[in-house]
Amino acid sequence: MKKINIVLLLLVFLTLGCSQETKLSSGGANNGDGQKDREEEAAAPEDKLAGYDFGGKEIRILTSINESENWLTNSNYMIEGTGAINGEIVNDSVYKRNMDVENLLNIKFNYSHIDEDWQTVQKAVAKLLLSGSDDYDLIINDLRSMFSLSLENMFLNANKTDAFDLSRTYWYADLMDDLTIGKNNSFILAGDYFIDILRNCHALYLNKSMLETQTPGGSDELYKKVLDGKWTFDEFLALTKAFLKDVNGDGAYKDGDDQFGFICVGTWGSAMPFMISADTDLLTKGADGVPALTMNNPKSVQLHEYLTQLFAKGSGASSTFAGGELISQFEKRKGLMVGYQRLATLEQLRGMEDEVSILPYPKLSLEQEKYRTNPNNVAEIGVIPATTPNFETVCVVIEALNRETKNTVLPAYYEQSLKIKYARDDASAQIIDIIHDNMGNVLVVALEEIIPEILPLFNVSNNKNFTSAYEKAEAKIVSKLDKVIEMFMEAGS
Repeated sequence: MKKINIVLLLLVFLTLGCSQETKLSSGGANNGDGQKDREEEAAAPEDKLAGYDFGGKEIRILTSINESENWLTNSNYMIEGTGAINGEIVNDSVYKRNMDVENLLNIKFNYSHIDEDWQTVQKAVAKLLLSGSDDYDLIINDLRSMFSLSLENMFLNANKTDAFDLSRTYWYADLMDDLTIGKNNSFILAGDYFIDILRNCHALYLNKSMLETQTPGGSDELYKKVLDGKWTFDEFLALTKAFLKDVNGDGAYKDGDDQFGFICVGTWGSAMPFMISADTDLLTKGADGVPALTMNNPKSVQLHEYLTQLFAKGSGASSTFAGGELISQFEKRKGLMVGYQRLATLEQLRGMEDEVSILPYPKLSLEQEKYRTNPNNVAEIGVIPATTPNFETVCVVIEALNRETKNTVLPAYYEQSLKIKYARDDASAQIIDIIHDNMGNVLVVALEEIIPEILPLFNVSNNKNFTSAYEKAEAKIVSKLDKVIEMFMEAGS
């Protein structure tokens, strides 16, 4: 019986591989070169990784098992997996990927666990590395904390290897480039293997059934706007306002009693995805790759005005729901759309009775070229500790893991779980592609702890006027940014 089950499982993977090949949709007009890139990858005639044999070398991975905030499960189940086949397609794809890479390169994975939250992980990792102990070849943990440690010479420079082919779509090259300063150093690794990045990308969720009840055919019209690149802040605000309803007729709008167009937790964290999606040029890199503070511009002023409208009384939005009840209130039709969620929230909504769909956060205006999304600052990325003697080996391994994740794990999770099992319409499937293909503007998110003065300028609860708030904070921000630039340029040398 066991032998038959294994044969059946292999047939499933062969079928999945043939049907999906190595392709994920390009996300329509928002990333027009994506399809071409994927076709070129599929046609690659030579497996450059097949020539490596590391003689059974052990690759030691320190992986996080701490559950991220916002009630998302940890992504270690798609890094380490259970270590055995159990018939669950995502787990079995992880097992297959890990075994394939071990066999391809003649290595053996050895996993260690670290269970630290966003407040403690930076000190914990620093303590491990400063001890001088050579225990790990790869560390997978929070973006914000690992970026901070990269300024302190904790990690090796990924630019010093030829093993990475960053032209491949299984690397998030734009995101990695955004997290570099200058042309010489790169410390943060981001690609399909580090799948917590994708799972932690911000997304809006829409109660499609509510929309259709009030506006028959409204969902098709909305999806067309999104896929045509016309989902803007104006459209979002209008939709939010249209679904404000005083259900109990008491003349006031209260959480739990009435209906809103958009519900979220607070005006700060919930506003952050809008700050990124608006693409307001907060930091701009010159030809030398060095960022400058450029956020005092008309687009930033416009974004602040939009956020002020969103969180104003009678706007159709409510920002006072408690975090622990937000999803349940969304399921009870208290809000047409729910914010401060991630792509992985879709996994939690599979039991929702109403039809649920996914939306990207809106563009600032029609002039914006493409949608932008970002992973949360606790999304788990990769870094190579400075203490490892196996730099070139682990770089080859990471290249293989990224490639095989795209070939094996993403078809299972992304296509089977997100699109088929959890997403309930074709438009949502295309929008998931948009999110996957348009990550960016993440440097300010990584800098949030080091330069905490940037993003709060858009906190409309505290700052009523963007320009005056900026003028007060500018000198401090520039001073801190100059220090970050100096430290980053000197690190890894």
